[in-house]
Amino acid sequence: MTHAGRAALRTTRRGITTIWLVLLALGLLASAPAVSAQQASAPLIRAEVNRTSLTTDDFLTLSVTVRSGSGGTISQPIVPVLDDFRLLGSSITSSTSIINGIVSSEVIYLYQLQPTRTGTLEIPAFTIDVNGQTHSTDPIQIQVTQGATGALQLPAAPTVTPAPDVQTAAQGPGDPIFVEAVVDNDTPYVGQQVLYNFRLYQAVMLTGQPSYQSPDFTGFWNNQQSMQAEYAETINGQRYRVIELTNILFPTTSGTLTIDPARLTLPATFTRPAIVLETEPITLNVRPLPPNAPPDFEGAVGQYTISVRTNTSTVDSRNDSVILQVTISGAGNIDLLPNPAFPDTPDWRVYDTTGESKAQFANGVYRGSRTIEYVLVPTREGQVTVPPVRFSYFDPNAEEYRTIETNPIEILVAPGAAQAPVAAATPIPSPTPEATPEPEPALAAGAETTGLRPLKLAGDGPQTIGAALVGQPAFWALWAAPVVAFLGNLLIRRRERYLLANEASLRSRRALGKARKMLAQARRRHDDSHDAAARALTAYLSDKTGQPVGGMTRAMLCRMLAAQGISPDLIERVEWCMAASEAGRFGPVRDASAGRSVLNETERLLKQLEQEFNT
Repeated sequence: MTHAGRAALRTTRRGITTIWLVLLALGLLASAPAVSAQQASAPLIRAEVNRTSLTTDDFLTLSVTVRSGSGGTISQPIVPVLDDFRLLGSSITSSTSIINGIVSSEVIYLYQLQPTRTGTLEIPAFTIDVNGQTHSTDPIQIQVTQGATGALQLPAAPTVTPAPDVQTAAQGPGDPIFVEAVVDNDTPYVGQQVLYNFRLYQAVMLTGQPSYQSPDFTGFWNNQQSMQAEYAETINGQRYRVIELTNILFPTTSGTLTIDPARLTLPATFTRPAIVLETEPITLNVRPLPPNAPPDFEGAVGQYTISVRTNTSTVDSRNDSVILQVTISGAGNIDLLPNPAFPDTPDWRVYDTTGESKAQFANGVYRGSRTIEYVLVPTREGQVTVPPVRFSYFDPNAEEYRTIETNPIEILVAPGAAQAPVAAATPIPSPTPEATPEPEPALAAGAETTGLRPLKLAGDGPQTIGAALVGQPAFWALWAAPVVAFLGNLLIRRRERYLLANEASLRSRRALGKARKMLAQARRRHDDSHDAAARALTAYLSDKTGQPVGGMTRAMLCRMLAAQGISPDLIERVEWCMAASEAGRFGPVRDASAGRSVLNETERLLKQLEQEFNT
C-alpha cells in the first residue's frame, strides 16, 4: 500500500473513533439525568441499631431511615409486632436537600427498645407504602444475655396470647409467687382520683424477665405514669418481696365500670413452661355528680385554692396591657382543669387566654397547679378595677360544690401622651441689677438747642443678641446626622456579612458557653437532669461539628467524633452519657441522684471535649 493510502486509512480510523466517542458521550449525558432522577425518586428504607449485643437491663436504639425523591407519597413506617422487645420511646427527625434541581428528603425514625428475654432475638422488618408499593427493611438479629437485676420493668410489653406451651396458673396467698390488683376507692364520683395498685409477691427469686400487661382502663382517664415501689411483707408467716405498680385513674363516666385483669407472664425454664398469672377483675360503682351545680361549673373535681397577681399596678395609657395570672392549686386532675372565664366588664378587653399545668404524684395524691394568663387592655382612664375571677369545683370529700374567687385588683390607667394636657409656660422674671442713669451729654458751646433729647442706643435693661445659626451645635448636628447614619448602616451590613460568613466558627466558639448555660439553667429550675444533660451535650456536639447530632444513632455519633480526632476514651464517655440520659428519660423510675451524676459528668465531659476540639 502506498504512503498516501496508509495515511488515508489512518485518517478514516481516527474519524470513526471520534464518532464513537462522541456518540458514547452523548449517550452518557442523555442517560445521566434519567439515572439520577430515577435514583433520587426511588425510595429507600433501611434499619440499623447502635448495638447488637446487650443484657436484659439495657436497651438499644433502632433507627429506621426513609429516603425519597420528589413525586412520591410515603407513609409512616409500619411498626411490626415486637414480641421480644418493649418500646420505651420514639422520636423523629427529617431533612430536605436539592441537588441539580432534584428534591430529595430523608426522615429518620428512632425507637428505644428493651429486650424482654434472653437468647437470639430478632427485630422484624419495618415496612412503608410508596404509591401502592410496599418496601421493607431486613430483619436484625440481637444477642441478649441475662442482666443483673430481676425487678419488674415498665412500660409494659405488647399483648401476648398464651401459646400451647404456656399455662395459666391459679395463685393466691401461700403460693411462692402470686399477683393481685386493688383500688383504694370502689365508689368514687365522676372525676375523683382512684389509685389502681398491681402487686407481685415473690417468696422465691424469679428466673428470667417477667412480662407485665396492664389493663386497658376503659372508662377512665389514665395519665400513663406508673409509679413503682418495692418493699417486704409477711403473709401467714411467709415473707414476700413485693413489687407494686400504681396507676392514677379518674373515672370519666358514671355507672358500673370494670377494670379487666392484669396479666404477668413468667418466662419458661428448662423444667416448666411459661406461666401466666392474672389478677381478678375489679368492679367500681361510679357515682354521678349531684345536681344544682353552680352556673360556672365546668367539671372540676378535687380540692383547690386560687390566687392572682398582675405584672404591674399602673399602665401609661389605654393602649397598654396588663397580664393577669390566675393560679389554681390543689389535688385533682390538674391536667384537665378548665380555664375559668374572665368576667364580662366594660372596663377591660380580654385577649390571648393561655394555661399551663404542672402536677406530680406524691404521698398518694396527684396534685399540682394550673396557671392561666389573661392579657387585659383597659377601655378607660383613671382607677380601674380588675374584677374577681370565679372558679367552681366539686369537693368529693365534703360531697358539695364550692366556689372560690380571686381578690379584686386596682390598676391606675394614666392618660396617653397625646391626650395629656399641656400647661402654659409661665415665665419667671429674673432679678436684674438696677441701672445707674447715665449723665446726659453736655452740649457744645454755641450749639443750637432744638428741644430734642439725644436718642438712646440701647434699651433700658440688659439685652442678649443671639449667635449666628452656623455657630449653633444643633445646626452642625443636623448636617452630621446623615453621615453618621450612613456609616452606621455600613458597619451593620459589614457585621452581618461577617456573621453570615463565619456562622459555623461563631457557633463553635460559643458552643461550650451555651451548653454550660443550659446545664446551669436546668439546676436552677430543677428541670429533668437526664433530659437537660442530653440536650446540652447534643447542642454542644452539633455546634462544634456543624452537623445535626439529634438524628444520629450512638454508633454514627462515635464514628463522626473519631473522624473529628476525638480520643477513644472521650468518645466512650460521650456514649455513656448519651446512654445514661436515655435510660433516665425513658426508664420506668426517675432517680434524682442518678440524674445529678449524669449532669455533673456531662459538665466535666464538655470541658475536656472543648480542649480536644481546640487542639
